[in-house]
Amino acid sequence: MSVQKQSDSREVILETACRLFAEKGYEKTTIRDLCKEAETYQVSINYYFGSKENLFKEACLQAFNFTDEARLPDKIKRLNVEEQLKAVIRSLLEMVYSDEKKGWFFKILSRDEDILLKKSINTVLREKQEFHFSLFQSILRELFEDKISESNIRYAYFVLISHIFTLNHNFARFKEHFFSGEKPDKKELESLTAKIYRLIIAGIKDLNK
Repeated sequence: MSVQKQSDSREVILETACRLFAEKGYEKTTIRDLCKEAETYQVSINYYFGSKENLFKEACLQAFNFTDEARLPDKIKRLNVEEQLKAVIRSLLEMVYSDEKKGWFFKILSRDEDILLKKSINTVLREKQEFHFSLFQSILRELFEDKISESNIRYAYFVLISHIFTLNHNFARFKEHFFSGEKPDKKELESLTAKIYRLIIAGIKDLNK
């Protein structure tokens, strides 16, 4: 097999794994499922990834690369600081509500807590979380002219993440009050972004008193 074909085969398996883990979770996705959907053989999965667990770890990394989060620093660097924070919030919301590739990472995180807590996988996820937190931190430091503590930044960050996870888990009830359809349209997404932005800013101002 040529180097190009090997690379193509690996990428097909990896992208298929991202989609299936997002749709079904780790436990319910079998190697047979992966072979069928990727039109490959178990020996190829073992050759490229060694084990299902290692494939899952690689799929987490790949799914993150599909998100806007991975490219966000370059995309927002020319915006003013207020718009940068809104862009971070908007990006998280788009990831939560997207059925496309950029939504796979969040869906994987929403499933199978046991496998996510395994040391090798948890380390990878923490690295991505720190990448995102660092961006959030730099924006808040500039927004509040460095008059904000590290602990308050971390608290605000976890409030933001927890809030968005809660919106997702209570989506059926939430959409009745805020969305006109199954998913937010552009106007509704902007409205929700603005609400969360005001919540974060007001909370930090209160913490800084």
